[in-house]
Order: sequence, then structure tokens, then C-alpha cells
Amino acid sequence: MVKVSICMPTYNGEKYIKETLDSILNQTFKDYEVIFVDDGSTDNTCNIIDSYKNDSFILIKEKNSGSMVKNWNRCFEHANGEYIIFVFQDDIIDKNCLAKKVKALDENKDAVFCYSASSVVNDEGKKIITRRYFNRDTIIEGKELIYKSFNGSKNIFGEPSNVMFRKSICDKVGLFCDKLNYTPDIEYYLRVAKEGKVVYINEDLTNFRISSNSMTYNLFKNINKIINDDEIFINEFIEYHGKEKASVFKHRFNTRFRSYLKLVFLLFTKYKEVIMYLIFGVLTTLLSWLIYFICTKIGLDPNNPIKLQIANIISWFGGMIFSYITSRKIVFESKEKNIVKEFIKFITTRIGVLLMDMAIMGIGVSILNFNDMLVKVIATIFVIIVNYLFSKVFVFKKNKEA
Repeated sequence: MVKVSICMPTYNGEKYIKETLDSILNQTFKDYEVIFVDDGSTDNTCNIIDSYKNDSFILIKEKNSGSMVKNWNRCFEHANGEYIIFVFQDDIIDKNCLAKKVKALDENKDAVFCYSASSVVNDEGKKIITRRYFNRDTIIEGKELIYKSFNGSKNIFGEPSNVMFRKSICDKVGLFCDKLNYTPDIEYYLRVAKEGKVVYINEDLTNFRISSNSMTYNLFKNINKIINDDEIFINEFIEYHGKEKASVFKHRFNTRFRSYLKLVFLLFTKYKEVIMYLIFGVLTTLLSWLIYFICTKIGLDPNNPIKLQIANIISWFGGMIFSYITSRKIVFESKEKNIVKEFIKFITTRIGVLLMDMAIMGIGVSILNFNDMLVKVIATIFVIIVNYLFSKVFVFKKNKEA
């Protein structure tokens, strides 16, 4: 009998699964099996798993069930370990994750499961936030944990990959609830928590990936499913948060409010590059306008074509320097070591756009006699769009792929 069954329900996970499997094989604790239950993947997921030719990998291929929770439950049927941990196809676990969680359960026989601090990472594996649920290693009564969870109206466990539990307890409390869409894991851990104590390790041992293709993102697009889950929670665990109308109202309000906040967070994560570019594009524009305004007020008369272009060039140069720094550090998060080469590419594209800007300003103000600030607004919108496309396609593309 192996010590740990790592359960991995899979479906079309070829994009990240190799990184996940490598993090498992890198564990310092080696007494484990990996149970893959594939829900009818149509991509290269199963071939990637088979390519490892590892005796601890057990791949079960199923027809597509159309149900995430049913796939999770099938993992239970094949798990043989004393302890069970779910690791999902796009998550990453620290090399000491299994060792420290096994140790925690071995040393605390009355604990039904253990979990740790955890991090949320983006598509590229960069940490977005690290969450610590307590400020130190803690052993807590399961029923107290349920109370904290419901009265705080939040998930204090992290994601499914963050929890290791005893198989014997699973045999007692049953399977994941297939009536739930978004929170079957939380409901299950709360159900398990009724049976004993819980160990918390205040060390970041799990990286949970949020991507535009993740199940979490797709579920959060339908807030009604989360609200439905919460009503089931209220009925199942009402003894832990009180039957008073005020208490239930507070729980419902907090759940909905947090859900919308998370949806905003997920949308920001998905469109971060564009959002940050627009934010800094506006700041660059304001800086450029400010410089242009100052120039026209200290002697560069916009009615003089030459002085108009001098003011325009000075404002452009100030904006360009600010734009390069923010684009490199914040928007595109460039890792290019050859900064000189990158800057030359950046300034070359910006000069090209400057010439377009100058043409718009020259034609609009000097030839068509439109108001110079109106033409500046039109030129600025054009510049923002073209500069983004050039930066993404020509300047920072290789850095993002690196």
C-alpha cells in the first residue's frame, strides 16, 4: 500500500500538465502513486502522461461525462493510498509539499486533513498573490474551522490541490457533492472537518493557476451557479452560522460581494496586459500633453508650423521615455537582457509613429486649420492603438515567449 495517492482528474490539459507532472516528480517524498482519470480528452493530454513511462503513473481513460465532480469522484474509486491529495492538471506543488503534509498527518493522528499557505499564479506561472490563512502553524478543531469559514463567508482552505486528507475519513463521509458547481471541494472539506482536527502549515506549498481557460475562470463567469452553491451550503451547515435572519443575510451578502470581486479579479488577470497598457497609455498621454502645454506657453507658438513641431517632438520624447520604462517593467514584463537592442527597437517603432503623429498634426492644424488640441486628441488615440500593436508584435514579443 502506498502512502499517498495523488489524484489528477484531467481533461484537455496539454498546455500545462507537463509542468505539473514535473513538480510531482521533483518531490522529496517518493512513496506515492498518481491516479489520472481522463474525462475523454481530445488533445495530447494522455500522450504526454504516457510519455513519462513512470510506474507510479496510473492512467484511466473514461468517456466524457460532462461533469467535473463526477470525474473527481472516479479518482476516489481508484485511490489506494493512506492519504489522498488532488493535484490538478495546471497547478504546481512545491518540492516539499508531500513530505511536509505527510509529516503533519503522521504526527497528528486525530487530524482528518492538513493544508498550507498557497499562491495564485497566472498563465506564465508568476505569483499574483500568496494567501496565509493563519499567522503561524496551527492545529484547530474542525468544527471551529467550519464556524470561521461560514461567519467569514470565505474560502479559508485555498484550492483543491492544497489539501491532503486521510482516505479512511473519505470512506466515512462519502464523495464530493455533484449538486455543486463551483464549491464541491470546500463543501467536502467542511464535511470532513466535522470528523476531527485540522492541521495548518504556514508555508506556501501549492501554486494554483488562474488562466483564461481554467475551470475556475469559466465557473466564475456564471455567478448564479455560485449563488446556488451557497444556498446549499446555508442549508447544510446552518448550525455553524446561526439561524438568525441577520446572520444568514450577512453570509449571503458577503458571498455575493466576494464572488463579484473575484470575477473582476479574474477578468483583470485575463486582460491585464491590455488594461495596464491603457492605464499607462493614458498616463503617458497626460504627461505628453502637459509637456506640450508647457512648451506652447513658454514661447513655442502653435501657429508657427516649425515651433508647433518642436513642441510636438519635445512632448513626444518625454512620453516615449516614460512609456518605455512602464512598458518594459509593468505592461509586458520584459525579461530581455539586451536592453540596448530592445530600446532601439522600441524607439524605432516610436519614431515611425511619431512621423504619423506629425503628419496628422501638420495636416490637421497647418493645412485644415482645425483646433490644435482637437487634432492632438485624434492623433493621440491613433498613437495609443498603433504603439500597442507595434510593442506587442515587434518589440516585446520575444520577451514574452522567453
